[in-house]
Amino acid sequence: MGTSRENSVVGPDLQCHDVANVGVVSASVFPSAGSANPTFTLMKMALWYADGLNRALRSPPVVEPRLSAA
Repeated sequence: MGTSRENSVVGPDLQCHDVANVGVVSASVFPSAGSANPTFTLMKMALWYADGLNRALRSPPVVEPRLSAA
């Protein structure tokens, strides 16, 4: 997980840098290894990601105005 494509696969929003519409909710995206059981961290990450998807799906689509060909 990171902001650079050179050192990470997913961004801070858990979306893949190079593959559209793919998010990863897994301990494999942790920026460093943990020293304890990661279960609650993964649960929180999954809920956070689901909340983001829910907000994205509920927001009205952006409609760009069409230019008339005169």
